[in-house]
Amino acid sequence: MICIDSRWNMKNKFSIFFSLLLIPKLLVSTNGLFMISYGSKFSGIAGAGSSTKESVFSNFLNPANLSFYLEEPFHQWELSIRNNLVQSIYDDQYINPFHSKIYSNHNNTNLQAILPNVGYGLPLNNKIFYSISFLVKGGGGGNIENILFYNKNFEALKENYLMRMANPSIIQGIGFNINQINCGLGYELSYLFINMQNHKKDLMNLLIEPEQSFEFSGKDVSHAIILGISQKIIFNKLNFIWGASYHSPNIFRIKGKIKSYETYINYQILEHKAEGRIIFPEYYRSGIQLKFNLFRIYIDLNYILWKSYFRKIQIKADSPFITTPIGFTSNTIQIKQNWRNQIVYALGMEFYHTSYIFSIGYNYGRIPTPSDGIHPLLTMPVEHHLTLGVAKNLNLYTIFFSYEHGFKNKSEFDLSKTNFISDWFLFHTNAKPTFFKYNRTMELKSFTFGLERKI
Repeated sequence: MICIDSRWNMKNKFSIFFSLLLIPKLLVSTNGLFMISYGSKFSGIAGAGSSTKESVFSNFLNPANLSFYLEEPFHQWELSIRNNLVQSIYDDQYINPFHSKIYSNHNNTNLQAILPNVGYGLPLNNKIFYSISFLVKGGGGGNIENILFYNKNFEALKENYLMRMANPSIIQGIGFNINQINCGLGYELSYLFINMQNHKKDLMNLLIEPEQSFEFSGKDVSHAIILGISQKIIFNKLNFIWGASYHSPNIFRIKGKIKSYETYINYQILEHKAEGRIIFPEYYRSGIQLKFNLFRIYIDLNYILWKSYFRKIQIKADSPFITTPIGFTSNTIQIKQNWRNQIVYALGMEFYHTSYIFSIGYNYGRIPTPSDGIHPLLTMPVEHHLTLGVAKNLNLYTIFFSYEHGFKNKSEFDLSKTNFISDWFLFHTNAKPTFFKYNRTMELKSFTFGLERKI
């Protein structure tokens, strides 16, 4: 019992700490469930960080690379601020069994998230380099407003749906050298906060329809281990570095409350204890770095096991609170995912000229979302990313600026082209139509400012 109580005390303190940090609304990430880079150094080269040696944020990507700092035993700290601007578009069309058009919806939302990252590193001795960092990682979010919706009695309602996820982490890592091979070990303490609101209202947007309206909020802390290995090889005038790392999955058992509405006129709101389970997948990363005189090339290959872990988001309350489309009352919210595994390719280049560093990068990963798993509020990863960066070296300081453009991509669910039935389809139509399709389009623009200091 003592161990359990201590664990809960630690988790509560951790939750309070991050709750204070997350008070500003802009800290809630809207970039999707995958970000290609963390920290200033990696932003300009499209996240190709498996063999990059000049960042304390390597404790997350490949902690073995921290041991490269032992060649120049400085203390080091880094700060970066990332400003994500996301355009999210939702469209749908629906025709009832009598071939008359019931609705067509369009929702265009512009979202912003300001994500701070800070890290510090120092040599513990001449064999081990240690770093600690705070990262605001990928989350998710979106909102849909004034979507025309028909309940099971074919009464017209307006649907307003909001979802926010925030996922900050504290990472510690060490890098050390064994027989010219760099090894690394990292530990991540990760916090997840989720807030979901689904309100069905009348056409005037005044009164809430109680049967399918709810609000959920919850949080949890998860742990993960990061293992890394890397090596520098000098061949003639060519410096070659290879690296590989593994990141274990983050398992969150979300505990929170669901608020449901008992009456149409909102006089009575009920609260239900609820639990959910969300698993962020494990990563396998590998990469190489080719260093010439004034030019560097970075090549990375990442494998993300979405299929094994990101299958569904399920939240269960201790009592029924929602009416399903076929009329039964349920205590469960379920968002089906069934995402595919994803291979992500990254190519980055840097050119050194006097005290300036110019960088360019390209990152590609096929969208892991299948047709039946497209949900308007879970922002999907963008496939194609282009990054540009410039850095100015001021002796012990380095200033970074970078821009990332995630090109617009579109995913679509079409009932006539699939045998699967999506969760969004079930709760959005309440009857089997002859025609129903919806699509989600997303575009990302991101600006990063960073500062690095050697002490």
